[in-house]
Amino acid sequence: MTCLGYSSFKAGDVSPDLASEQAKQIQAGLVLVYAEVKASEPASVRLQRLRERAKKKDSEEVEPEQKLYDYFASYW
Repeated sequence: MTCLGYSSFKAGDVSPDLASEQAKQIQAGLVLVYAEVKASEPASVRLQRLRERAKKKDSEEVEPEQKLYDYFASYW
């Protein structure tokens, strides 16, 4: 089996289905996806969002903390 390619990136929550779509486009018979939590949203970013909502007097609930992942996919 020959590796057709690979991809790696950092992002928030991304569906593995996107890797499956790419596999179909490049006619790969197999795609291996690996994701590892690398960090949570920095406190400074969360604090800034809270300040902006307070200025707007927004009564919505505060969004949950976003996680940052390292993704790796290989196409075979």
